[in-house]
Amino acid sequence: MPSEPDAAAGRPQRLQPEEGFGMSSKDALLEIGTEELPASIVRSALEQMPRLAETLLEEQRIRYERVQSLGTPRRLALLLEGVAEQAEGLVEERVGPLVRLARDADGRPTPAALGFAKAQGVPVDALEVRETPRGPGFLVTRRIPGRPTLDVLPQVFESLIRQLKFPKTMVWEPSRFRFPRPIRSLVALYGTKVVRCAVAGVKSGRVTHSPTWAIHHRLAVPFPGRYVTVLKNACILVDPQLRAEAIRRSAEQVIRKVHGTLRSDPELVEENAFLVEHPVAVLGSFREEFLSLPPEVLVTCLRHHQKFFAVTDRQGTLLPYFVGIRNGMSESQQTVREGYERVLAARLSDAQFFLDQDRKLSQQDHVEQLRHVVFQERLGSLYDKMQRIQRLAEGLAQTLGCSAKQLQYVSRIAQLAKAHLVTALVGEYPELQGVVGRLYTTLAGEDSIVAQGVEEHYWPVTAEGPLPSTREGAIVALADKLDTIVGYFAVGLIPTGTTDPYGLRRLALGLIRIIRDRGWRLSLPQWVDTAFAALPAAAQPDPEACQRVLAFLLQRVEGILTQEGFRADEIAAVVASGWDDVLDLRVRVESLQTIRKQPELEPLTIAFKRAANILKQAARLGVEVPERLADTDQLPEPAERALRLELQQAEQEVLGLLEEKRYTEALRRLVALRQPIDRFFEEVMVMVEDPHLRQARLAVLAGVVRLFRRVADLSLLQPATPTQPSSAPPNSPEVPQSFTVTGSSTPAA
Repeated sequence: MPSEPDAAAGRPQRLQPEEGFGMSSKDALLEIGTEELPASIVRSALEQMPRLAETLLEEQRIRYERVQSLGTPRRLALLLEGVAEQAEGLVEERVGPLVRLARDADGRPTPAALGFAKAQGVPVDALEVRETPRGPGFLVTRRIPGRPTLDVLPQVFESLIRQLKFPKTMVWEPSRFRFPRPIRSLVALYGTKVVRCAVAGVKSGRVTHSPTWAIHHRLAVPFPGRYVTVLKNACILVDPQLRAEAIRRSAEQVIRKVHGTLRSDPELVEENAFLVEHPVAVLGSFREEFLSLPPEVLVTCLRHHQKFFAVTDRQGTLLPYFVGIRNGMSESQQTVREGYERVLAARLSDAQFFLDQDRKLSQQDHVEQLRHVVFQERLGSLYDKMQRIQRLAEGLAQTLGCSAKQLQYVSRIAQLAKAHLVTALVGEYPELQGVVGRLYTTLAGEDSIVAQGVEEHYWPVTAEGPLPSTREGAIVALADKLDTIVGYFAVGLIPTGTTDPYGLRRLALGLIRIIRDRGWRLSLPQWVDTAFAALPAAAQPDPEACQRVLAFLLQRVEGILTQEGFRADEIAAVVASGWDDVLDLRVRVESLQTIRKQPELEPLTIAFKRAANILKQAARLGVEVPERLADTDQLPEPAERALRLELQQAEQEVLGLLEEKRYTEALRRLVALRQPIDRFFEEVMVMVEDPHLRQARLAVLAGVVRLFRRVADLSLLQPATPTQPSSAPPNSPEVPQSFTVTGSSTPAA
């Protein structure tokens, strides 16, 4: 049943699918053939394509059964199964004027009816009449048939390709279409028919291309259901999951020759799967002398630079073998193996050389070299940053009640935390940042807590990565992140909505996670101020910088709480009452969420909003609100005396509960004020002519608002249930617009 016709002629009233359209279906295929794509681009495209296809098909009202993305470094494919042969039709209803307004006393159409019919392109006699709550109304119904899918798919496929998003793109042809790599072919099929479309000067067809090493370079796809098989016959595994499984299976097969075990590395399996079209495992070896390298360094040489898998024995000890994944047929394996081994030998020799060179210098030598490395032009050198971190970390350790020994560890970790950044090994392998610090600190004979803290002060490296495992390392991590965030904000390098080149959001999230994980009760405004004060004179910020940093940190806190299931208005209500302590903030939000389930809170919230609005209106009119509650003898009405006494008693109890962090009980005590507050608004007029009485009553309301805001600002809560009749609407004006403090004639409120 459509909703009531509107007098605004021609306004669309309803769109709905037309019944009885053709339901036969076929499969569809889109393949974008390109030059070699980076692994990250392939992964991103295959994640985007199904979502885009679903959106575009729904917009065109084309039904389908399943969407699947497939791809290799040279092709991005979308397979659509069970695609209807025709888009759904529409029944479009446009409402017009009511019949009583569209016909005169003699039953003839009025100008309203004639105008509506003319606008819709139909004779007046074709207007339908539909019953509505306001009476019969005119209606025009149009049936829009669905277009054949073969006519719609060109637009869908072209839109999908153009809407793919990538961090970097290039231009290579006259139309200046942008894509990560040049597009060389398009396969677009619906059943056995070619979908005629074109992108970047490339027209669609049914022919795709195999790698140059394949026997047949041009491959014709007869229909979508044969796509995977056609490519498989040409030694191309177009399904990434099948390639990953083939990598694991072939790698495990070749290492049987040396009785080894493949070192578990799911991320490397996935990366290799997006680097090849036909994976073939190649077993290689290196000189045993390289096993003297630290395992982390050896595995990094294999993994990050060559994409090789390490081989271990059953106890997990590295063996002098590796597995590389080549792209292509199993021909010339010996030549490929020798090439892999030569490149790896050079890498390992370099790593050994860098390790030997670094060990010629002491840890203190590396610390002194930090003086010559600029951290940021206005923030000084890495040595300056190290000193700031050390002071912040020592201050945090003392605040958190660390022992003298723990304080000593914290200071030493902070002093050595950045020393390894000037080493040759980190210069060649920056992904070993932190790990090399731990290795060199251990080799220098430092305590294991110090060595572990040097590595873990960078943690968490990702948004959900592991946190520092030691108290000392967590303190230095907190100091480092805090110094970096306030430093970059001070010099104006602030993240925008689309860019965050220095990863400050990740650092802020890590900072909040560490505080929450450790259960540390710290005042963030205090420590942000401390960090700003430690910056060099050249980087001293404007007075608003501290608030910008706190707002930035608050966004991360709110994001965490939202992920934990708290509502946005609950978070906002509690934040309005202060959020210095992020642990305390979560407890208060949880308490408010618990109390919110009580039916009494909704009408109490409405009453609170009314009280807050009256105080705002009084302030706008220049009415002074006393801080101190009036004596009961100044309040003539029983309802206001009762609220004043109840408020005084509740304040003593609530403040005691807040002191003990018993927020749920404090909120329950505040909920008990509902009845005296409701009675106050029912029986008492606040903005009366008598200025002394007016101020006394405003003071009572101000006391109510202040007490509630010690826990949460209830005015920020959104209604969850229909409003109760016991309280006036939150925006009902208690103060009339014509009210003046000194006037002698005040309209009754």
